[in-house]
Amino acid sequence: AHCGPTSLNDLETQFSSTMRRVQAALTGAPRGIRVRGELWAKRLTALTAMPREEFRRDRNLHALLLLECLEEGRWVAPFDRNP
Repeated sequence: AHCGPTSLNDLETQFSSTMRRVQAALTGAPRGIRVRGELWAKRLTALTAMPREEFRRDRNLHALLLLECLEEGRWVAPFDRNP
């Protein structure tokens, strides 16, 4: 896998954008969903230090799935339990 600065920057930009949407979705979510969503958002953000591109891609996919769960108001694995 190519691991140039552009692709890592792109992954970070994508992650930041998704997490802004996650935060917006959390704002209007019911308390129960918001609490678990915030825990997962913190967990995913903690993974930002991951040096390898495939970990960042995985993190970004999880962030998108978290956003989908929040928008639909239902949890799917691994978000169906606390991190």
